[in-house]
Amino acid sequence: MKPDRKLALADVMALMRDQYEGTDYDMTQGVDAGPFGCPDRWRPMAWEQGGETYTWERPISTQQTGFSHIAQCRRGLPDPVGGCLWYGVDDTDTTVWFPLYAGITELPPSFTRGRLEEFSWDSGWWVFNLVANYAGLKYAYMIEDIRAAQRELEGGLIAMQPAVEATAARLHAQDPALCARYLTTYSVGEAERVAARWQNLAGALIAKYNDGYVIENGDAREVGYPQAWRDAVLKLRPQQFRLPRAAADSLATALPY
Repeated sequence: MKPDRKLALADVMALMRDQYEGTDYDMTQGVDAGPFGCPDRWRPMAWEQGGETYTWERPISTQQTGFSHIAQCRRGLPDPVGGCLWYGVDDTDTTVWFPLYAGITELPPSFTRGRLEEFSWDSGWWVFNLVANYAGLKYAYMIEDIRAAQRELEGGLIAMQPAVEATAARLHAQDPALCARYLTTYSVGEAERVAARWQNLAGALIAKYNDGYVIENGDAREVGYPQAWRDAVLKLRPQQFRLPRAAADSLATALPY
C-alpha cells in the first residue's frame, strides 16, 4: 500500500495524544466522562459488579504517563544534529514536547529535579502534572487553553528546527565542540522557556476557572452543565431537584452573582 503522505512530526504528536476521539470508544463522551468530557479513568482499570467483570478503555494518552519522547533520527545530518529527542513529561495529552539534541552536554534543570511525594514549582514534571489534573475539573473548556499553548510552543519549535539544524551542521563542520555548545544552549534554553510558560498557564487556568465560573476580562460566566449530563442526572433522580414554579421564579430573582 502506498500512503497518501509521510507522517510529519506534528502528526506523531497528535497520535501520541489520541483518546479514541471520533470512534465508538471516544473517552471524552458518555456519562463515564463526567459532565465536562474528561478522558481520564482512574485505577483500578477493571472491577467486578453483578457477577460480571468490566474494564475501562486505556488510550495511548493515559494519565499515568511519567514521561514520553518522540525520536527523530536523520542520516542526512551529522549525528549530534540528526538525532533529536522530543521530550515531554506527564500526560501526553497535556504535555509539550521540546527538542533535546544528541550532541548536547547538559540537561535543562527544571526537568532533572522533583520528588513524587513533594510538589515543587521548580520541577517541570510537577507543573505539567498540576495543569493536567486541574484540567480534569472542566476538561472540555480547559483543554482548549492547553491546546492553544501547545500550538504556540510546539509550533514555534518545529518552525525553528530547519534554521537551528542548518546552523548546527555548519558549526559541526568547523568545530564540533562549538556545535555542542550551540545545541546545548538552544535545547536547555527552550526547555526552560517551556517550563516557565507552563507555570504561567497553571496560574491562568486557576484564575480563569474558579469556583465553577469561567472568568474572562472581569466577567464571570455561569456555564453550568451540558444538557445531556443534566438529562442523565434527572433520569436517576427525577424528583429530587424539581421546584414548584413559584419557588423557581423567586429563586431566579434572589440569587444574583
